[in-house]
Amino acid sequence: VVADAPALDEPFPPKALRFGKSVETRDGDAISDFNEGNDPPAAWRDANKSDADKRADDPYDQYKAKNEDSVARGTAATEAGQRYEDRALMRMEARRTLNTEWLDGDGHVIGEDG
Repeated sequence: VVADAPALDEPFPPKALRFGKSVETRDGDAISDFNEGNDPPAAWRDANKSDADKRADDPYDQYKAKNEDSVARGTAATEAGQRYEDRALMRMEARRTLNTEWLDGDGHVIGEDG
């Protein structure tokens, strides 16, 4: 693969950012701030959501992180984006598998389609 890009005025090492912060990855003695590592969807939940704003019936609000990568680090906007993506995946699965528990007689996703 030939990379033919113009030279930089001031070269700089690449740096990965996640949620606006540098990502440091360690592998033995090697340290890198370019390899992002694992980026699970659970991390996109709103880290600033107060307990008072969390609903008891909401799986996003009640999710308990199983490891450091899954701790909520996002914003209200990133959580909304993750909810949108998850809902779209479920709608596609319902239609693809013709899941009768999720679809009405006309093939509309129950509670979602008009």
